Amino acid sequence: MFIWTTSVTLFALFHYTMAGSQNIHIVGMVFCHDNEGNAFTSQGEKVSLWEKDWESGDDKLSSTTTGANGSFLLTGSHSEFLAIQPYVVVFAKCEQQEVHLMTSPLGKRCHFEVEQRLTHKGDESIHGISIVVDVTTAKINCS
Repeated sequence: MFIWTTSVTLFALFHYTMAGSQNIHIVGMVFCHDNEGNAFTSQGEKVSLWEKDWESGDDKLSSTTTGANGSFLLTGSHSEFLAIQPYVVVFAKCEQQEVHLMTSPLGKRCHFEVEQRLTHKGDESIHGISIVVDVTTAKINCS
């Protein structure tokens, strides 16, 4: 019993010390389309950055609302032994003239996976990605 408990404790300690802080920075814009197909930026939309966690439920890393030009900035960090699995969730109402995507009180929910190669460890130089979210068609462009 003592050996098993000690082994589990040492594994947990090793797991904790080997886990490093991983960071992600995302700059983006939310676009919608009107009934004629014209794109427009959407202010006041809810955007959040999450990390997929299989053991204890997903972790919210950051959240914000889009600015006057539809832009947003999300920054988050999380410690995991393996690579983090970040994703962005956008709740968009796209309220302009006759455009309404109200599929829930928060608006249309769009879920976008972020490539793991875009995360970085600890104090490495900060780099970010730019994304353009088209909530009308639920498509995303990353660069």
